[in-house]
Amino acid sequence: MIGGKTAKPISIADSDGNTVVVNNDGTEAINSGEIKIFVNGKEATVLNPQSIQPHQSATLKFLPSDFGPNLEIMVVSPSNSIKRIIDVEPFSVSNFVNNGDFEQGTSNNWVSLTGVTSSDKHNGLYSGQRTGGATVYTSSFIPYQDNTTTVNLDLYAKSVGAGGLSRLYAG
Repeated sequence: MIGGKTAKPISIADSDGNTVVVNNDGTEAINSGEIKIFVNGKEATVLNPQSIQPHQSATLKFLPSDFGPNLEIMVVSPSNSIKRIIDVEPFSVSNFVNNGDFEQGTSNNWVSLTGVTSSDKHNGLYSGQRTGGATVYTSSFIPYQDNTTTVNLDLYAKSVGAGGLSRLYAG
């Protein structure tokens, strides 16, 4: 194949609900973010954008604004676009922050926590614990397109005096 419009052609290997398996049939890598997914003409959010090497495939998950049976999805690359009719299922996420409630029993996904404790918990089995003056935080990407639904993120913090023990509870 020659460069330009034919260097990054794609095909759809499979699709189901909110996923599509995309093949890179070209001679150049398709960079993360170069593939777009549309459902009934509206761009969907690709939840796991990734690069696809030549003659490789990737399973992409997407969050559409339309749901239901017999919807047209269109996957677009820099070289071509492919359409397919599929049933698109509603997408739901119940735990937006990875280990936000410390129920893994660890401080995974948190920065500057001293540890996790099962004593003095707010709700559930564990709470995060910090001693000293460092800032404690976590960061998670939460894909969200719906302008009609409210999402609540609740946090509870407890500190015992200056320089004392602090705890943060999410949930």
